Amino acid sequence: FPMPNRQRALYLYNMFDLDAVTCGRYMEHKACFDLLHGAVTYLTQYQGGVGVVAVSPRYAAQIRDKLSVFWSLGRQQVAGVMNALSLANCAARDIEDGRSSVQDVLDHNSTAKAEFQKRYDLAQGPQYELVVFLGRMTHQKGCDVIAHAAQLFLKRAPHCQLVMVGPVGDITGAEAQARLVEVSKAFPSRVYAPPGRYFSGE
Repeated sequence: FPMPNRQRALYLYNMFDLDAVTCGRYMEHKACFDLLHGAVTYLTQYQGGVGVVAVSPRYAAQIRDKLSVFWSLGRQQVAGVMNALSLANCAARDIEDGRSSVQDVLDHNSTAKAEFQKRYDLAQGPQYELVVFLGRMTHQKGCDVIAHAAQLFLKRAPHCQLVMVGPVGDITGAEAQARLVEVSKAFPSRVYAPPGRYFSGE
């Protein structure tokens, strides 16, 4: 929230029932009430925090350049963690090394899709295409847009199956999850969207 003057700042602190002196030390940043700045400051001062980990190197670079709260940190202190799944059996790498053909990969994909459909009670058959969302169910990820469009999409594309898996991260995600439960009832064997379900790398 912008806090261009002290009167506005005191109004915000009073509205949230926060102590202006204590919270002002952590939350005020660039004339704004900034929760992220408060978290970073607290972790640095009281928990010995020395850096930030983002979901990918690309996102780490974006937040380092965009968010001024991180400007005091060196580039090495804002790092991204790559996908933790092993790439040892990556089919694309096998093709590059000449160990697999494109047909081998296509056959593997068909088998894997059939196993997935069977395991999660989706209609089986090569005619179906899986449309997959895997991640936190939040407004930032756009899960609400998918959930709102799902019924029309599935009606117009009878060859598609929708898979949405991940933990609910905010109220938008919760609403999207509830909507998807209703959509799955309307399209049995074509939607897999279990509440709060995670996938492992198996």
